[in-house]
Amino acid sequence: MSVILRLQGLDEKAGSDDIRSFFEPLHIPDGGVYIVGGSLREAFIAFRTEREAQLAMRQSGRPIKGSKVLLHISSMAQLEHRLESLIKAKASRLAAPQPQSAATFPSSPREDNDAANLLPSAEPGYVRLFGLPASTTKEDICNFFKGLTVQEAIVNVRLGPSRGCVVKFAKIRDAFDALRFNKQLLGSVCVEVRGADEKMWLGALEECENFPLKPSKRQKLDYIVVVSNLLCTMTKTEIKELFGCPNISHKNVLHLLDKNGSRTDKAFLIFNRAEDFDYAINLSGCHVGSDTIQVSSITRKDMSQMLLKNHPKYQRSARADPRLCRRRESDSAELEALPSKNLGQALQTCLFVRNMPADVQRSQIKNLFCQFKLKTDDIILLRDRNGDGTGEAVIKFQSEKLAAQAQTIHGKTFLGTNVLLTRISMKQMEDILASV
Repeated sequence: MSVILRLQGLDEKAGSDDIRSFFEPLHIPDGGVYIVGGSLREAFIAFRTEREAQLAMRQSGRPIKGSKVLLHISSMAQLEHRLESLIKAKASRLAAPQPQSAATFPSSPREDNDAANLLPSAEPGYVRLFGLPASTTKEDICNFFKGLTVQEAIVNVRLGPSRGCVVKFAKIRDAFDALRFNKQLLGSVCVEVRGADEKMWLGALEECENFPLKPSKRQKLDYIVVVSNLLCTMTKTEIKELFGCPNISHKNVLHLLDKNGSRTDKAFLIFNRAEDFDYAINLSGCHVGSDTIQVSSITRKDMSQMLLKNHPKYQRSARADPRLCRRRESDSAELEALPSKNLGQALQTCLFVRNMPADVQRSQIKNLFCQFKLKTDDIILLRDRNGDGTGEAVIKFQSEKLAAQAQTIHGKTFLGTNVLLTRISMKQMEDILASV
């Protein structure tokens, strides 16, 4: 999956070749540069991997054609929003034309010959449509996207909490151009056009195969996700912070327990809003700890079955079985007899810090946490097998309380990115260091 950077401060005479030269020797795929201009003189650049994007962030603050540029981590959603804003502004100018100075940087998107989109042009492309009536046909969609090559369309399928249409284009260039049709009319209906990917297309195909009949209009939609590969020690509060929903009720975050009643690496989140649900689905593939989390939608029935399978109420009751009561007392005695060092291993006195530039220095991280008076040795930078920085670090604190206070910096802008913080134990820190 491509990682997208946003560049600000581009010289009005700079083009795609200048941007590519600026990032050498990093490889930018064909169609990986899109210059949108505007008052901030912006461009969006796509890199194949997160590692390449982190290395590219080192160029922030350096000039292109004499103009200093700044780089920020971005996303396809941000680019879509930017394009939509520019299209609306262009429509307003057409309605009330005003003279424009020749020295003004262009406010319309600029496509270079080899940079019409942010992904290789040889691949197919996809978009989602919302707001269409259920009677819409493929022919209607082809007429709507006049001038673009629609290869196939699947109408009236479930897309997250709502229903819509998924369209496949022969070339990703056409799919990118299709985003400009957002908010245009199909007959008397205003159509919303959003980006999509192959996974969404395959999901729509699977729905058609499994549910060929039109679902009931009264069917209730669930805003529920199942998350895998979480740290087993993550609390409900930490999970809510990870998914940007600190205000949902604790009862809407459910840990999946094993047969012994211990947490597994899975959890469920029940949302009340479609926006929160969509945001959670888009977090699939993000790094948490040393693992990559997977997020997918799930029905309430399937969630209930998974929870009940290992629920302690459906196992032999410890209170009713004296053998288990004695075992629990024995376990408690053994726990009290453990050395304090082993107990300290379970305390969450460390932070796992992510989403920083690859060349971040310990002194810079120390300044970020200046109020906690860290020693330089308390900060360990993570590096790959080649010795290059990964933009991640682990930090040791004197107590759980200090680590919890430091975690409140989570999401703060640091060196051009939003730093991500996860509280971990000493044992987890050792596991992370052993895995790199």
